[in-house]
Amino acid sequence: MTDTARSVSRDSVNTGQSDRAIASGTGTRATLERTRRLGGLLSAVIRWGRVRLHDRLCRMARLQVDRSTMDILGTIKTRGALPRADLREIFGVNQSTISRQVSVAIASGLVEASLATRDGRTELLSLTPAGRKVQRLFADAYYAMVAEMITGWSEHDQAEVVRLLTKLTEQLQDEDDRV
Repeated sequence: MTDTARSVSRDSVNTGQSDRAIASGTGTRATLERTRRLGGLLSAVIRWGRVRLHDRLCRMARLQVDRSTMDILGTIKTRGALPRADLREIFGVNQSTISRQVSVAIASGLVEASLATRDGRTELLSLTPAGRKVQRLFADAYYAMVAEMITGWSEHDQAEVVRLLTKLTEQLQDEDDRV
């Protein structure tokens, strides 16, 4: 099934569910329109983040690092040293994909592998000093970009976006915990 067919199929299902909610009295036409608008906006933000964010941040930080390596660096920075199997699970990729991606990060001198002190068998991945520097430059570029984006927004608008995104993030995390 093509992406377009999936999208049309998904939209048909969503429209049917929304129309049934309105017919049953659990929804209103305004709720339906607001839900569709929010869905479209979230899709646009996600699409922009997936397609353009990495390239823009690399330009800002003057880095030439591929997307998967930056994902690995950010994950290790956030979670600390961890085995490849954990990265594979976090990213939802197969063993060969994560091995290839980690090999690139190691060959670039940004990640190093060492044996865990507990059992001496498990290989743990951690950031090298160069990896920490690249990750910090990327993060600094990210926060500079966010600051630039909200320049001119009122304090109230900034606080409201933070409040609503926090609420959405918590709801998504709760949903993940239930699954």
